Amino acid sequence: MVSAEERDSLLIKGEQEYDEAVHQLERREYELAFKHFDLAEQAFRQLQDQHWLTFLYHEKFRILKQTDKPQKALELVDSIIEGYLDTQNRHGLALVHIHKADLLGDKGDVEEALACLRTAEAIIENEKIYDLKSYLYSSLAIVLMVIEDHLSAIDYLNQAMNIYSAESDSAEFAWCLHQLGLCYQKLYDLNAAERYLVGAYQSYFKAGDNETGREVIEDLKKLYISSNQSNKISELEMIGKQKRF
Repeated sequence: MVSAEERDSLLIKGEQEYDEAVHQLERREYELAFKHFDLAEQAFRQLQDQHWLTFLYHEKFRILKQTDKPQKALELVDSIIEGYLDTQNRHGLALVHIHKADLLGDKGDVEEALACLRTAEAIIENEKIYDLKSYLYSSLAIVLMVIEDHLSAIDYLNQAMNIYSAESDSAEFAWCLHQLGLCYQKLYDLNAAERYLVGAYQSYFKAGDNETGREVIEDLKKLYISSNQSNKISELEMIGKQKRF
């Protein structure tokens, strides 16, 4: 039985080790960060603190995903889901399903990724978790584009855009415009594709992301080539050069 004094000491130790792990992550010292995560986990295990353990596992999952260790990340998912169910944390439960779907999509497991997103969607709609909706809709759009259900992808992209602000969420807003342009191109609606791609590169340049803006210009040039509008390409090349510096 852990005394109140021991409990306070373990909690302080766990939080300190966790904070040090985050500090090492900021320095990209991943191996050292995981050592501190392990020490934090030992303290939280002694406390049997399910809230902290689940939060810690979820952080580990995100870092393993970022450091391109998908299998190790997936090994944590069941523990994270169980922890969120035990603590009745529906926000965390929905979020980890989206994170799992993103990882599965990267691995090419598209159908399983879509199943995870549908689970997240059901939780989000039932619990009215509004702050995750734009992330969910964007993730659904990506998977639907992969399986070539472009009409459904367009619907989710439009729902995401209704949440994003062109000013405060400029990069996300531009990304949605870009994906909409690509969807309409696949559907051979070239006028709509052009409209959204033009809006995307303008939005990226406005947000200061010139590199991605030039990538969209390349997509637009391909569109013009496929539709025999070579007269518009030189103008785009000039815009791309102007935004290079």
